[in-house]
Amino acid sequence: MIHASALFHLFSEEKQRALALVLGSLLAPVSGASILGWSTGSTEAGFIEFETSVSHPRQFCHSPSSWEALWNGVVFPKGTVEVEAHVRDFDHDVGVRLKGGLPPRRLDWIVRRI
Repeated sequence: MIHASALFHLFSEEKQRALALVLGSLLAPVSGASILGWSTGSTEAGFIEFETSVSHPRQFCHSPSSWEALWNGVVFPKGTVEVEAHVRDFDHDVGVRLKGGLPPRRLDWIVRRI
């Protein structure tokens, strides 16, 4: 099992793909081997911008469907992994706001070899 939280959203979409490919190459080739974590997410893939000072004020965020497409078809051959991804609110105030005043959301995910 590989745990990778609060990581992917720190990179561009292209570098997120590269990171996923590297992590995928480290995953044991056995059924049930998993990579899991969370990152800043959205119901639709695209860029979010923060109104408060953060290290990465503009971030590319995946949606559940774009996250599934990345892992099931790009990182791994289609049909060889099961991807679960859900956008949800943080359990606590993370101290930052998106432009417009809304709090960021998170994408909880797990990728499991079949």
